[in-house]
Parts: sequence; structure tokens; C-alpha cells
Amino acid sequence: MRPSPALLESLSRSRLFPGVLAGTSGVGERRSATRGPGLEFIDHRPYQDGDDTRRLDPHLYARTGQFHLREYARDQQLPVTVLIDTSASITAGGEGKENQARALAQIVGFAAMAGGDTVQIAVSGPRGLQKSPRWQGLARAEDLFGWINELPVGAGGPLPDALRQIAGRLRRGTLLVIISDWWDEDIETALGWLGAAGYAVLALQVLSQGERDPGDLASGTVTFEDIETGEATKVDVDHDTLEAYRSAFAAHQEGLQAAFRARGWPFVTVTDDTDLTEFCLRELRGMGVLA
Repeated sequence: MRPSPALLESLSRSRLFPGVLAGTSGVGERRSATRGPGLEFIDHRPYQDGDDTRRLDPHLYARTGQFHLREYARDQQLPVTVLIDTSASITAGGEGKENQARALAQIVGFAAMAGGDTVQIAVSGPRGLQKSPRWQGLARAEDLFGWINELPVGAGGPLPDALRQIAGRLRRGTLLVIISDWWDEDIETALGWLGAAGYAVLALQVLSQGERDPGDLASGTVTFEDIETGEATKVDVDHDTLEAYRSAFAAHQEGLQAAFRARGWPFVTVTDDTDLTEFCLRELRGMGVLA
């Protein structure tokens, strides 16, 4: 499983999350707040003992009789970590959600590497938080795709536990991309941990079409089983029940969107039948997530 060649060709000229301008380490393509050796001139400053005399500006000296150094923008990498929710709920309804989650992780990781950033994948497995190697450059794209394809999905712990584990374990300024169905409770507390850790966050929600609108559900008494707890509940399904679900679902979605909006973090939803090429090239670019 890997993105289509046409989508990869388009993404190879993209940059992920261009609003996060400052890199944190290494040599990359993002403007850092740090000044130093680089290509783009931004300012002069007076010469001080010990400065590199090769950066002296002879033209400014000729005009003022004083030594000044040229200062340049230092371009650095943005560390990107993609956290994939591998709890049992991501497998609900078949392989559709799981496959979309994997595909989104591959797309986001590839776009980050195309922009010169470093990428790693993280999951919360039975033995706690697991992280891939950190990759840079499109020559490592197949390593990224392969690692994601081999992930065991469905055996991970709840998403809030994964967010608690990852908070503080990544460099401040990391872009954390979280791919989940976002059904877990107490997400507000978990988002607080991420904000305190100094991360920028992009949330991608993957739902089945039936979760978004169970309009085709047969009427009558239906037994629902919580895929993560195994708890079974009998529900009398009729028009009023479906309307109540739609209202509760809308409230749940609005609560999630409000929590992310309050922090200035994007929250984007796809379903298991969303065309990801169209989604990436139109919606994510329209939102400024991809440029």
C-alpha cells in the first residue's frame, strides 16, 4: 500500500504546514528565528571581536568607515512526528478506517520529507509508545511507507494514554500530526498536555461512513458491542433513535473542533471512502495545511 504516483509527484513539490516557519535543528528549508550562516540576507550588525571577518560588508565600510557584518536567515528543519491511533476502534467496520489512517500517515510523512523536514511515526502499542527511526529526504520514502504498512493496528491503548506518553518526549516546536477517529473521552486534558509541551498540532479524524451517518441501519432491536471494552448494549432503533444519534454526533464534533480552534490547531475529518488525492490537493491546500 502506497499513495498513487500522480499524488506523490504533486506532493514532491509541496510543503507541510507552512505556517510553522521556525525550524529547530539541522539544515533544512524553514526560516529559523536564529541568525547565522545562510543564503538570504536580512540585516547588518556592528562587528565584534572574534566575528568571522569573511562576513564583513566592504561597501558599508566604504560609506560609513565602520565595520559591519552581514546577517543571514538560518534555514533549519522542522521535526514532524505522525502519531497513529492503533486502538481497536480504528478497525471498526472493516479495513476502511485502518487503510485511510495508514494512507494519511504516508501522505503526511512524504509531504514533510518533500519540504526538507525530518519525519518519524509513533504508535501506542501493547508495550507502550513505539517510534520509528527519523527519516529525511525523499530517498527514504519507501522506508516510511514500509514501516507504516507493517504496523499492527487494533492492539494499541486509548488515544489519551498515547498523548500523555508522547507529551514532553519530543523536542519543543515539533509538529505533531495525530491520526485518529477521536472517539475517546477526556481529550481536552490530553490536548492541554500537548500545548504545555510546546507542540504545534494537526488533527486528522478518520471515520467510517456509518459512524458519520448510520442512515442505512435496519430498524428494530439491534445489539451494539463496544469494540474496545466488549460491552454489549441492546438498542431499539427507529427514526427518533437515529435523530438522537445525529444530534449527539454533531455535538461531539463541535466539541472537538472548538477544542482545537481555541488552540489555533487545525482539525480535519475524512471518511473511509474519501478520495485522498482530491482531499489533499484541494481541501488541505485550501486550508493552508499544504502549500
